[in-house]
Amino acid sequence: MYLYVFGSALAQGVAAGEMPPINAQMLHHNIDGAYMFTVDDSTVRPGTGTLRALVHYTLDPLHYEYTLTTDGQSTLVRDELISSLTMVDAAGGYTLGLVRFGVNVPLLLVGTDDGGRAAYGLGELSLDAKLQLADHNQKRFGVAVDGRLLVSSNTTPFALGSDTGAGWETSLIVDRDYEKLFLAGNVGFRRNQRAEVTVTDSSGAADSFTWGDQLHLRLGGAWRFTPKYGVSAELWGWQGVSTLDLPATRGAELLLGGWYRPKAKALVLRAGIGASPATGIGVAPFRALVSAGYEPQEVRDADGDGIRDRLDSCPLDPEDGDGYLDTDGCPEPVSVTVLVRGPAGPVTEAQLKVGGKSQTINQAFEVPFGRYFTEVQAAGFEPAELALEVKDGPPITQEVVLVPFAHLVVKVTDPAGQPVAAKLTLRRGAAPPAISAGPAFDQRLQGGDYGLLVEVPGFKPVRRPLTLAPGEHQVLEIKLEAERAVLDAEKKRIEIRESVYFETGKAAIKPESFALLDDVAAILVDHPEITRVRVEGHTDSRGNGPANLKLSKARAASVRDYLIQKGVATDRLESEGYGEGKPLVPGENEAAWTQNPRVDFFIVGGGGPGPTPPPGSPPPPGERPIPRPGSK
Repeated sequence: MYLYVFGSALAQGVAAGEMPPINAQMLHHNIDGAYMFTVDDSTVRPGTGTLRALVHYTLDPLHYEYTLTTDGQSTLVRDELISSLTMVDAAGGYTLGLVRFGVNVPLLLVGTDDGGRAAYGLGELSLDAKLQLADHNQKRFGVAVDGRLLVSSNTTPFALGSDTGAGWETSLIVDRDYEKLFLAGNVGFRRNQRAEVTVTDSSGAADSFTWGDQLHLRLGGAWRFTPKYGVSAELWGWQGVSTLDLPATRGAELLLGGWYRPKAKALVLRAGIGASPATGIGVAPFRALVSAGYEPQEVRDADGDGIRDRLDSCPLDPEDGDGYLDTDGCPEPVSVTVLVRGPAGPVTEAQLKVGGKSQTINQAFEVPFGRYFTEVQAAGFEPAELALEVKDGPPITQEVVLVPFAHLVVKVTDPAGQPVAAKLTLRRGAAPPAISAGPAFDQRLQGGDYGLLVEVPGFKPVRRPLTLAPGEHQVLEIKLEAERAVLDAEKKRIEIRESVYFETGKAAIKPESFALLDDVAAILVDHPEITRVRVEGHTDSRGNGPANLKLSKARAASVRDYLIQKGVATDRLESEGYGEGKPLVPGENEAAWTQNPRVDFFIVGGGGPGPTPPPGSPPPPGERPIPRPGSK
């Protein structure tokens, strides 16, 4: 039975004392972290670079323990592959814009194995890039993403890197900066070259596991006693993705440290110790770290007013430098006067809100720096937009000219000149329409171009464009006309109240029917939901049957062509003639000769809930046209 502790692992087919092709040094040295050794933060220093050297001693980073049973007696045996490592990580970075590029070069100063043999050389080189997404000096949280390329460059006989190819690592970085406390966390994924590792004890017994990809988590916090020194605590660990249940492929370690900035503001000295009771490759029962670095302090003056953010009561708004309270970092209010006038002179009863407060018109008031968008309103005038940009400088005076409302009165009468109640809809561009019901429309409106629609059941709708000049008083009288055509969605038809008249024996439409057909066209234009209408032509029984059929088809087609000329889409219309085949009144009499010649309009596509008759079918019972006079 094997018990893996602090990285118990060997390479595939490797006996005790040999090194596997994996990196047993799991310490993540950040390139430019402000306070901690391993935990990255979102800090960037645009246009500047950092250099640091980290010297760390690691005790026993690669060993395994197992229980050996001999003659019924169990003995805990510990086999150390790497007894200790002393390394220096040289790291440097430079920031362009919001991206910091960096490199970390690990050098083994001296390492000893279980036989006491010593070695030195180059470890696993890494190339690093960090992109800042949010600055903790300006937002509630700092956010960044980091990517690291791991280069197979190990020249030592120890397990300090893979010898089978490069790996990579990526992390999401989140931090929060309080007055004294700084917190940061990293979570990410590390791609290692896959290796099958076999553990062999002195008796020849063996066990295996897979070394591969890992998930990692790093958490840390720092306390600043002063801007010059403070302490930190870090907890970092990882978990193998393919082997979740093996202690050898997971680990965690706690680091405690501190930093100090001497008089040379760019110099930072750090020291710390670490320990872990956990299992896993790369964690150690003891670790000691010291570092020195050239790290220019992060600029903490987000608004550029020369007052550091920690002392700035308004870190995102620059001090105005007007000689009044210039040390608190906040701009003081500026005196603003809004003068309001109309065509006849000053307006004294106008209303104005700036910064969420009602302000006095034509008198000075004070508001903080900023940009304000609001409206000036006064009775009898159109609202006027006001844009104020308040910044450091002399008092601001801004003038607003109000335009009087226009006055529109619409009177609606029937053909006899009597007032009737109507539905009036007034539209202007994309604005919501003004709707009124009654015999008159009387409202104040903004000047401009409008479209008016007047609707009264039984009468033809009236559409009228009109233009209102600011301050104009306009009275519009609308006289209605009797409705010639009606949409009957339930019966799936357009009912006409008059007949369509043609030249005798011909398909030419007489001019007195133009107004009727114009109303039919208007209904179709106003109702695009009607996708198909069939125009049907009929004659009486007088004359030759084939000739009557031909004439009815020609007349239906003539009506269809007229509707197309009036703006109805061609694909919405079809025509058919039935001659004398579908009489309304049977027989050879005056009533039949009067009512049977006709034109009907049936909805055969869209338009309402009624059934759609197939092409050529007669009107269903109860849906026959009303009798009306006609003409051949």
